[in-house]
Amino acid sequence: NNFWGAWDYGDQHLIAAFDGTDNSYGNYATGALGSDDGARKQIIKKVIKFQVVMQFALHELEAGLKKYNDESLPTASRYGIGGAVHALDEWWAFYAGSLEAGTANGFGPYILAEKRSKNFGTNTCNVGNGGVSCVNKHLIDRTNNLKVLMQSEGNSAEILKDVKCMRALLKVGPIQGCLEYAYKSSVASAADLPVQKAEGWA
Repeated sequence: NNFWGAWDYGDQHLIAAFDGTDNSYGNYATGALGSDDGARKQIIKKVIKFQVVMQFALHELEAGLKKYNDESLPTASRYGIGGAVHALDEWWAFYAGSLEAGTANGFGPYILAEKRSKNFGTNTCNVGNGGVSCVNKHLIDRTNNLKVLMQSEGNSAEILKDVKCMRALLKVGPIQGCLEYAYKSSVASAADLPVQKAEGWA
């Protein structure tokens, strides 16, 4: 809200892209990109995956943290299979997506860290599913660690430490993407420029 000036900025971005209009966000407006079909396609795809779905995945992670620490809930609702760990399962389901096999062949936010890793030297890890992104490796390791910690009391400090790490890790892929497409935009032909700019913008 502080950056875009609206809580529903993801929705507003998508509506503008579907309509082929500028999203009207001052210095961050899409401008002429808003009416370019190639740019619109990239904005729609990337905003859905890397803003809307990514943040809903993070919401589920935060929901698990909140449920674990909610002393008003009965023990089973905090530490049981339907408690904090259930929200943790939902976090990974939204992050990876149901079609992801591990090598960025799916459609969830997971693919961003995999695809950008080769350009930034963060492709040196064995995720265990065919993936090589160190971001995804750390995320799945932290997720598995939380799965254990959230099933018993007294682990709030450790859990918060993992969640803070995961919040930071989720920023790596988008930052890498911005850098990559800033460079591609600087060397793109006039015909390719709208799409390259849209990829970076989204």
